[in-house]
Amino acid sequence: MGYTPNVVDGNIILASWGNEVRDRTRQVFATAAERDAQWAAPPNGAECVTLDTGTTWYRLAGAWRVGNDPYLFSFKVYQAGTGVNVPGNAQFTLVGFDSEDWDPSNSFAANRFTAPVPGVYAWQSVVAMVSQNNPQRWVLSLHKNGGEAERGTDLQIRNAAATDEFNLMGSGTVRLAAGDYMDIRVLNAGGNPTPIAASPFGAQRCWFSGFLVR
Repeated sequence: MGYTPNVVDGNIILASWGNEVRDRTRQVFATAAERDAQWAAPPNGAECVTLDTGTTWYRLAGAWRVGNDPYLFSFKVYQAGTGVNVPGNAQFTLVGFDSEDWDPSNSFAANRFTAPVPGVYAWQSVVAMVSQNNPQRWVLSLHKNGGEAERGTDLQIRNAAATDEFNLMGSGTVRLAAGDYMDIRVLNAGGNPTPIAASPFGAQRCWFSGFLVR
């Protein structure tokens, strides 16, 4: 992909560019400021530099980070406010997450995580639901690019009192290309709208996290 640079007196000579192979003029960046000014607007995807040592650096969220940092391509978000009602229409409804524990690459927005670099990503989620009527069926699912990719809890309830709470959980791995996105959705086949029990403990019972495995 692009060029593999060497390092001369600590200066990067050449770089590969995210997910787009583009023929570029060989350049030497004398300072970090000069490098940042030149690479302010990458042509597509995450901006990266691979040194001749094999180390890859990524420019994400306005800062350079080394690619073997496990924190770099990870996130955890949760719902801090009052949970929304999931319609009882047997259709998957996007779960909203309004707060972040961390997201160093700024890749989580509009209730979904967009992969900044390609790879296999692990994901985990918990969503607490509040019973409304009997019988009921709830399903938690990870969606990739708008389609169901992996399914977690598929819970059917026969005798639950109103206001009883149940945790839906899921985890797995999914392969994402740079620019692919994943989100959490819940299906409610119980007939009545069912609230997500977020407030006041959303960080513990309504959350979504993930990280790049390789």
